[in-house]
Amino acid sequence: MVLSLLSSVEGWAQCGSVGDPIVNITFGTRLNPDFGGGTTTYHRNEQGELNDGEYKLGSNGNQGRESWHNLRDHTHPNEEGMMLLVNASYDTGEFYRIRVSGLCQDTRFRFSAWIANVNNIAECDSNALSPNVRFVIEDLNGNAVSLPYVTGNIPPSATPQWQPYGFEFDTGNQTEFYLVLINENPGGCGNDLAIDDIQFRPCGPEITLDAALTRGTDTIFFCEESASPIAITSAMEASEAYATAPAFQWQTRYEGQTEWQDIPGETGASLTIRPVHYQWYRVTAAASKANLDNRLCRVVSDSLVVIRDTVHLAPMEDLVISPGQQISLHPQTNGTQFHWHPAVGLSNATVRNPVAYPTETTTYQLMVSNTQGCYNVALVTVRVLPELILPNTFTPNGDGINDTWVIAGLDEYPSASVQVFNRWGALVFSSEGYQAPWDGQSNGAQLPTGTYYYIISSKLLTRPLTGSVTMLK
Repeated sequence: MVLSLLSSVEGWAQCGSVGDPIVNITFGTRLNPDFGGGTTTYHRNEQGELNDGEYKLGSNGNQGRESWHNLRDHTHPNEEGMMLLVNASYDTGEFYRIRVSGLCQDTRFRFSAWIANVNNIAECDSNALSPNVRFVIEDLNGNAVSLPYVTGNIPPSATPQWQPYGFEFDTGNQTEFYLVLINENPGGCGNDLAIDDIQFRPCGPEITLDAALTRGTDTIFFCEESASPIAITSAMEASEAYATAPAFQWQTRYEGQTEWQDIPGETGASLTIRPVHYQWYRVTAAASKANLDNRLCRVVSDSLVVIRDTVHLAPMEDLVISPGQQISLHPQTNGTQFHWHPAVGLSNATVRNPVAYPTETTTYQLMVSNTQGCYNVALVTVRVLPELILPNTFTPNGDGINDTWVIAGLDEYPSASVQVFNRWGALVFSSEGYQAPWDGQSNGAQLPTGTYYYIISSKLLTRPLTGSVTMLK
């Protein structure tokens, strides 16, 4: 005897977790239509508008009849996916029938489909018959082995609407069945529908996964600089069917793969992994070891993906300041927590953009981390230029002592400019980059003793330096 459990969509909470679809009929695409290996008692009409008792595969509801809804395919609405369009017969008929074999005994399954009324509200003078679909599970002799599930009348709507319908049942001691969708209402004006995504899949108690480093609902992260093992644990809701000896099998796949692979030997309720970027994990379960061996009978948890978490920190260019100046540090990073070392000469050692004002050349180390503990490190040197020493006299007399006006430290200032003027404002000496100190000459001729006036500028000076220097003999 088969115990039948009937439920509408609202009742699907009984199936907290489901397995991969054993049957998944999407009817293909416009370029590759596919009836999915099923049969129907309706007559195929791919050329004209559908009459009572006819069907076709279409990518839009109005391909059945022009007056029907502009209804896109449920599976691939933007890729011209196909659906089953039906103008129901006056007599009860089968919209779709398919055989399913190789199931497990005493296992719960869900039989479901998406259905839409393709009639507009104004169809049939606003009095169109509503579709009503019966879901039936039969044995191979055509005997119903469960009470049928009936959608009830699916009323027309102002806009096209797909609705999910289905129910759950236990296989009892049988392993092969027919899944059947039947027209429950008589034909006439109306009773026109679209069917898509017919599925049959195992279901069972909800299985949840958890890991200490889970972010959101489906991601485990690990730091790029760390590859410590990560534990994933599963928890299963209490269930009478799974109470005695539930069996587990962990599975994995890589990004881009569609097929899940069993992980050999991992049959416990928890799994310890070494993290690999973009690798996925899930656990499958069945009420017994025998049922677990048949993949058609497993339910699966949601999956978790392992992602390498990286704190980006771009290399920082060294900076130059003159004595007494300050400069803001601007690291390019996605980190959220900051630690600068040493803290000497910084406005704040724990912010992204501190102001630096060291009194001597200092190399700072920045460690950037995020809330998950991942980090990165970079260095930046703030070079403090020397104080400029500006002598107020020099004696270009050729004795080798103090013969030139030497400005100590100026050669370290980028783009330094020196201009010297006589007392009448005439330029007597200029140097870009301070290649050589002034020797008291102008255009190769020795200038007379006296007081001369200078202007020294550089992009690192907040303002030009001005003053006078006396040339003596």
